[in-house]
Amino acid sequence: TRWDAAVSAMDCGLLPISQTALRFHGRTGYHDYQGPAIDEVERQALVASLGRNDALILRNHGALVCGRSVAEAFHLMQRFQTACQIQVDLMAAGAGIVKPSTEAQERTARMFAPSSNEAHVARNGQKEWAALLRRLDREDESYKC
Repeated sequence: TRWDAAVSAMDCGLLPISQTALRFHGRTGYHDYQGPAIDEVERQALVASLGRNDALILRNHGALVCGRSVAEAFHLMQRFQTACQIQVDLMAAGAGIVKPSTEAQERTARMFAPSSNEAHVARNGQKEWAALLRRLDREDESYKC
């Protein structure tokens, strides 16, 4: 999105300034822009930059978000976009930036950390995804074809 692209060009990257952004605190990689990823070496570099993170900011381009299911990936991308929107809006307002304490940042990041509990992981985004599919079914079922 344009918000992801804007944050990708900021030297500060994604700031820990909202609960939504803290979901990705310590779980966001960065990859410097090298041009379109059309060769194998660049693709391998992207994978290395992502590492074990949920999100990857592609400098001067946008973002990549990964999940263990379509539902989780969609849910995380939606949250990542919202975090970027909040940051761009705040910076555009020209107001000073207040960050939560380091302790609050770490505690929140731990709360949102992917759990080793498979049942918890499977639920991440499942309710939201099901609700979106129900809405789509009401509006236009042609996507099923």
